[in-house]
Amino acid sequence: MITVSAVLRYLQFFKITSYGDCLDFLDSVMGEGYVKIEIDSHHLLTIEKDANGEYRALEKFGNLSDPFNPGGTVL
Repeated sequence: MITVSAVLRYLQFFKITSYGDCLDFLDSVMGEGYVKIEIDSHHLLTIEKDANGEYRALEKFGNLSDPFNPGGTVL
């Protein structure tokens, strides 16, 4: 079963070719200040934007449905 939780709209032929393009893309998809990307059932990547406008990435792996699984590691 696949669940769609977001739909992205972007310019045709948009490519990330620089650090600035990457920041522009992140700014366009940051709904509530973070984006969660579930790679598979054992690997989750979260990208957050803090109050200062800086980004950080967190990686969580293992059993994602286990409430005792630690929050993840900062990349």
